[in-house]
This record gives sequence, structure tokens and C-alpha cells, in this order.
Amino acid sequence: MIPPFGGSIPPAPASPRFCISWSGKQSWESLFKRPIEHARNGFPVTSSQKFWQGVEEKNLKDWPDIQRIFMPNGKIPEVGEKLVQPQLANSLEMLATNGGRDFYEGQLAERVAAGLKAMGSPLIASDLARCRAREETPQSGQPGTWLREMAPRAMPGPSMMPR
Repeated sequence: MIPPFGGSIPPAPASPRFCISWSGKQSWESLFKRPIEHARNGFPVTSSQKFWQGVEEKNLKDWPDIQRIFMPNGKIPEVGEKLVQPQLANSLEMLATNGGRDFYEGQLAERVAAGLKAMGSPLIASDLARCRAREETPQSGQPGTWLREMAPRAMPGPSMMPR
């Protein structure tokens, strides 16, 4: 059985404050409006999502909660079918109301820590509480006419944009 979690804590819930400080044009709560709507009302499954869930289907079946969320009615949704995630909507509403630190130290953190424990994760509530997002200068390179930037540590993939 392959666990569906890594050994790290996601910085994403703490990161939107950087976006706000850079632009200053939106409120914290407004950043969550559309994601909450999509989670609550559903969004169409993409061909990529269907493909990758198919690749991982045998592993998904080992995790009843993940199967319940991502395989409604016991099967991978078809392309274009709506995937509804009311629990995600509730969690996003908690973040919008209580702030990003709620994921690490508040009521949401308690739920996350309990879920991790139930799945056998070595991460505990105090690990969540120690997590901090920070702004760093990206590593950059320019192969040809494209600017390539990526986080200096092991983070999700690079961003590429025309120069």
C-alpha cells in the first residue's frame, strides 16, 4: 500500500498572504470565493485527471476516504462529469474565515492531524504548528527565448514564461 501523503507539510495554506502583500488588491476572503464555489458545486473532471486516477486506481482503493472523495459511486468519474467536494469547501471556508494559520494551528489543524494519524502518518499536530511559508528568490535560467524559474528547494515544478 502506497501512502497518499509525503513526508512534508504543504505550505500552500500559508502562502496566499504573499500574493496579497504583492498586489494588495484583494482581500484574504476573496481569494477563496471561487475555489469554495467549485468545491461545493462541483467542477468537470479533466482528461488528465481521469488518466492519472486510472494510473493510480489500484492504490486509491487502499484508502477508503480518498476513494469516497475521488471515486464517487465506486468508480473514477468520466471526463466532463462533475466532481463535488463539500468537505473541501468546508475546509476552504474555515481558511477564509480564520486565516491560513488555521491549517497549522486551529480547528482545521486538529482535523488534519487526526486524519494523518488515522492514516498512519508520522506527522503530528506540533509538526503542523511549526510550518511557516517564506518568500525566496527563485532559481532562474533562460534557455533560448524562455525564462525558466523554479523554487530553490524541492517544491512543485518550474514556471516557464516567454521573455
